[in-house]
Amino acid sequence: MKEVLVLCGWTEDYWESSNVVRYLRKSLRPVQHLKNTLPIPGIGVYIKHGGGDFSSRPPCFLIVRGMSENDKGEAQFNIS
Repeated sequence: MKEVLVLCGWTEDYWESSNVVRYLRKSLRPVQHLKNTLPIPGIGVYIKHGGGDFSSRPPCFLIVRGMSENDKGEAQFNIS
């Protein structure tokens, strides 16, 4: 059975607006082991962050096709 990656979004259209999502100040290390099993299913959930509360928005079902780190060492996920 494959694992499912749950990703959190913090703007109104986070999962619909981009094919590459970035996690500021977060490393890829905790999920590095999943790179060998790509593509994997994912669930994009909305959260409360800063001044916005998007937690009532329904989740998005995703396919995580790639994962990498940018030049700052922050996790990036290629999704569709």
